[in-house]
Amino acid sequence: MTRDAIVTNPTVEVRMKLIGKCSQDAKTYNLSTVSEVIAIIVGDLDPSLDGYREDISFNVEKNIDTGARHSISLHEYLSFRIHERFTEISTFLYAKRLFQQFLVDGYTMVESGRLLYIRTHQQSLHCGSYRGLFDALTCGEIEPGTQGRRIVLPFSFTGGARYMVQNYQDAMAICAWIGYPNIFITFTFIYTVEFQKRGLPHAHILLFIDRVDVITFSNDIDSIISAEIPSKDNDLEYYTVVGEFMIHDPCSVANNKSPCMVKGRCSKHFPKKFMESSVVDCNGYPIYRCRDDGHTILKSGVELDNRFVVPHNRYLLLKYRAHINVEWCNQSRSIKYLFKYVNKGNDRVTAQFYKSSNSEDIGEVIDEIGMYYDCRYISPCQAVWRLFSYDIQFRNPSVERLSFHLPNEQSIVFYDDLFVETVLERTTIKNSMFLAWFEANKRYPKARELTYREMHNCFVWKRKEREWQPRRRGFAIGRMFYVPPGIGEIFYRRCLLNLVRGPISFEEIHTIDGIQYSSFRDACYARGLICDEKEYIDAIVEASHWSTASALRRLFVTLLTSNSLCKPEKVWDVVWPHLCDDVEYNH
Repeated sequence: MTRDAIVTNPTVEVRMKLIGKCSQDAKTYNLSTVSEVIAIIVGDLDPSLDGYREDISFNVEKNIDTGARHSISLHEYLSFRIHERFTEISTFLYAKRLFQQFLVDGYTMVESGRLLYIRTHQQSLHCGSYRGLFDALTCGEIEPGTQGRRIVLPFSFTGGARYMVQNYQDAMAICAWIGYPNIFITFTFIYTVEFQKRGLPHAHILLFIDRVDVITFSNDIDSIISAEIPSKDNDLEYYTVVGEFMIHDPCSVANNKSPCMVKGRCSKHFPKKFMESSVVDCNGYPIYRCRDDGHTILKSGVELDNRFVVPHNRYLLLKYRAHINVEWCNQSRSIKYLFKYVNKGNDRVTAQFYKSSNSEDIGEVIDEIGMYYDCRYISPCQAVWRLFSYDIQFRNPSVERLSFHLPNEQSIVFYDDLFVETVLERTTIKNSMFLAWFEANKRYPKARELTYREMHNCFVWKRKEREWQPRRRGFAIGRMFYVPPGIGEIFYRRCLLNLVRGPISFEEIHTIDGIQYSSFRDACYARGLICDEKEYIDAIVEASHWSTASALRRLFVTLLTSNSLCKPEKVWDVVWPHLCDDVEYNH
């Protein structure tokens, strides 16, 4: 790495060049458009910071005998230092660009410390199935180090790849339960909060309108969304804020050197066409009313008309006085791309280090943590947002993830210094969320009316007690983890769990009309779920609700090459619209 080259030869001249054109995702690897101090992470960092010690005690006495921490963390120390206080003058807050550097340096130290913990402690954790541990015990393999697998970067780590995927699928679960969202808001001021290279963070907000009111609003989009310049004489305040926040910069013929110009055309499709009324095209994308009424606004020395107005809502614009893009999105073809955009992950840059003298290339080992770093771009606003522990994800209603497994295949997490027989003696080892569902069905008549996915509507999983209890308030949506068709019996188990209500045992799940089938696949066949390749068709259709068309095509090719399909032409006739969903936009 570059740091090692500098240590080896301190006199070497090393520079960093940010590359604007690259073959990767332009929304993630684009260049910064603002002048600010940022951090670009290209590898592991030393999680230490001048001025912080691990023995700084809390101001309030805590009972350390209970295992609670008695000293503050680096995260808490930095959050304390960057707060403004009336009783003291903070040097940090008035240091301008040095303050920005302090923020990005501090946050990278905090995050590196967390990743270092994951890297060093996950080696001591193993995850294996109950049956696998029991078989190992009977065969005499009682050393836990021979069992399980290493978990590198779990979905509990905020911002990681698994974290983003799980939040994306949770969002799609809400969509499947309630229906498609109606309004998509991009709020550049401060709920998924995204940090781009433009100086300010912004929030992506998806709103669902009550189904009773959807038809009324869809027939009158103009009552919610405006893409026109108001009259300067009749509404001067509204006219002023539209001109300040909601006008696209001059581009195309007016300014062919604008940053939005790509191959001679505006990447944001400005200027728009004049339209007398708002309509939704055949692909589900709205075309807003944009009349040629003669209203103009002067921006950067150019007179711009309605064709350069970004769609917005008058009430929100006047209330918050910020760039707030409001779009109508109640169409199926655009939904999954909206959710993918909302959870696309951290911003990055493509950087190249070079020096004047020749040197040997230094190889590097790539792992999940290294992939997470991958030239991450951390801005000062992102650093302070995360140091203050503000939310970056919010959804309502909540989505609860449901685990399931085959008989005696529940996952067990254990430390590598425990013997297998000790792990198997745990009293809670057979009380998984899925097995506790059987017990709830025995205890509560209401539970017998629900499928596994519907349990969270009326019941709550108590993790500490390891049991399901009736819900007293609130509401939640259940989501079973996705399983691909090629995984085997667990896939067919999941298919049955979407239909079977209130079973009290594994056997009852694959019992159809009084006949107990020997496998879950046979039970699916008896229910008519897998005749005529239906299981593969259902799998692709289900995945189409949250997956991109390119991923669906890879899934279809995998099914073809693995000889899983007896009549692939029948599957193609049904699923080809999902596989080709993005063709007209990419070609």
